[in-house]
Amino acid sequence: AAVADKTPAERAESLDACEELNALHNACAVDASVAQTAATSAGVEHHFTAFTAVDGQLLEFDGSSRDAPINHGALGERGVLQAAAEAIKAAYMAANPDVVDFSMMALGPAGDD
Repeated sequence: AAVADKTPAERAESLDACEELNALHNACAVDASVAQTAATSAGVEHHFTAFTAVDGQLLEFDGSSRDAPINHGALGERGVLQAAAEAIKAAYMAANPDVVDFSMMALGPAGDD
């Protein structure tokens, strides 16, 4: 469905309702070859968040629970990767130290080899 004229919430609803995308996500999430997570009878109980810098602020986009990005504060001298790692440690790992069923991936420019 076309979403160019939709609000962010309506766009999220369209993504959530897309059965093909949900099926692909669930198939990849439980792919034993990459050992990401186990399926439950209710399906895959994980979701994705994204961290990025906007105007010098570290923002977290979590469409499953927020109507707006979460602002984790100014980057300062830190890069996005370092700032995101610190936010993840504080917001997720410290709050739930016994929960280890998550993974992270960074997308960025190629490093100097």
